Amino acid sequence: MSEDRKRSASPSDAALERAFEWLTLLNSGHARSADWTAYQAWRRTSRDNEAAAREAESLWDAIPDAYGQAAHAPSPAGRDKSRGWRVPATGALAAVVAVILLLWMPALERLQADYATDVSELRQIELPDTSRLVLDGATAVNTTFTGDTRRLRLLDGRFYTQVAPDADRPFTVDAGGLRMTALGTAFTVTRAGDRTSLVVEEHAVRVVLQDHPGTTARTVHRGEKLVYTSGKSMRVTQADLANVAAWRERLLVFRSKPLSAVISDLRRHISERIWVLDPALAELRVTGLIDLTHPDRAVRRLEQLLPVRAYRLPGLVILRSR
Repeated sequence: MSEDRKRSASPSDAALERAFEWLTLLNSGHARSADWTAYQAWRRTSRDNEAAAREAESLWDAIPDAYGQAAHAPSPAGRDKSRGWRVPATGALAAVVAVILLLWMPALERLQADYATDVSELRQIELPDTSRLVLDGATAVNTTFTGDTRRLRLLDGRFYTQVAPDADRPFTVDAGGLRMTALGTAFTVTRAGDRTSLVVEEHAVRVVLQDHPGTTARTVHRGEKLVYTSGKSMRVTQADLANVAAWRERLLVFRSKPLSAVISDLRRHISERIWVLDPALAELRVTGLIDLTHPDRAVRRLEQLLPVRAYRLPGLVILRSR
C-alpha cells in the first residue's frame, strides 16, 4: 500500500474523537503555543492520529456553514498559515453562541406555551372540554377555551388529538398559516418551520388559510394527509395511518422519506443539532425504523440505514458520506 493510501485510510473513532477534542481546545480562545505544539506532536505519533487530524480539520472547516459563522481551529499568533489555520478567537466564540441560540430558542418558545414538552418527552393531556391531547417531544401549544370557543395554536412540534363532541363550540387548530376545524374527529398536526402537515385518523377536518378566510375550504378525510408550505403550496395525498401513529408508541417509521425530513423528526427526540455536510445527502431516501426509547442511539441507527458517518461536536452531529 502506498504512503498516500495509508494516509487516506479512515481513522478510528477513538482517534477522530481525540482530534475533535484538540480542535475544540485550539478554537476555544484559551489555547497557548504549547497546546499547538502538543497537537502537532500527537498527530505525528501514528498514521491513525494523522488521518484523524486531517479528517477532523476538513470537517471543522465546514462548520461555518453549519453555524452560520466563521470557525476554524487557530494556529498560534505569527505562525505561517501553510502550517496551520488562523482565525480570531472571536470567530470561535460567535460559533459557540450561535449553537447555543439554535439549541435554546425553541426551549424559550416552549416556556411561553400553555402546554409544552422537552426533547424526547411524550405527554398526554386532558383538555378542559375532555378532549384528549398527546404531545410529541419539543412541542409547544397554546389553548383558548371559552363559552363559545375551543382553539389550539401549535407553535412548534407535533400533537395528536381526539376531539370531544360539542356542537355549540367548534374545535379549531391554528398552525403555520392554516386554520383547521374538526368535524367530529381524531387527527395529527405537525409544524416544523414553514411546513405544516395534517393527517386525519378519524372522520374529517375542514382547512382554510388564516390570512384568506374567504377562500374555499378544503375538507381532508380519514386516511388523507395535507401538507402546506407557508405561502407556497398545499397538497393532499394518501397517508399511512399505521406509520403516522407510531410516534405515540415511541417509534419513528420511515418509508422512502428524505433524510432532511427524518432529521426534522429527530430534532424532537435528541438534544444535538444534526447537520448534513453534503446537501445531496439530505435527499437520500430513508426506509426503516428508529426506536425512540433509546434516543441516544438514533444517530447510530442512521449510520446503519444509510451510507453516512456521524461525527460529534458539542451540541452538533455532522453527517457526511462514508
